[in-house]
Amino acid sequence: MHGLGSGASIITFLKACKSSEQLKQVHASIIYRGLEQDQFLISLFIPLSHTLSTLSYTSSVFLRVLTPSTFLWNTLIKSHCHNNCFSQTLTVFARMKAHGVLPDTFTYPSVIKAYCTTCMLRKGKSLHGSAFRCGVHRDLYVATSLVNMYGKFEHIADARRVFDGMSKRSVVS
Repeated sequence: MHGLGSGASIITFLKACKSSEQLKQVHASIIYRGLEQDQFLISLFIPLSHTLSTLSYTSSVFLRVLTPSTFLWNTLIKSHCHNNCFSQTLTVFARMKAHGVLPDTFTYPSVIKAYCTTCMLRKGKSLHGSAFRCGVHRDLYVATSLVNMYGKFEHIADARRVFDGMSKRSVVS
């Protein structure tokens, strides 16, 4: 992986990574070039790292970012959820809130899925309340996740109430 220069060329090499060794070479180049605070670049790195490397390595890359944006927190949360690491999804979500970063419409679906998969209906209902207070409960993806959660726990009336309140619906919802 000689010749890793600008952020754009690093992205090209990052997308071509097929092994954890290649990924670590790209990461070394990111650090060497002082790009470890480039949140867009790190947001591309995290999901690939989760696939090719270990959970602890992925977390260590994230932790090097001094002030992660909501977007970067969401990238880590979604990556954990996508890889069925639901307890880690919830741990990262708790850390996100502890750092004073507010969830957005991209945060809620992954966290709702994690609560649903780990059988935490009460926490899921609490998150529904949070989505309501933030005004994102009618978002298509948030609402569909809530309908799925209530359906899984056989709370059909709650699922119906969320469904009826959706401003838009898709075939999935």
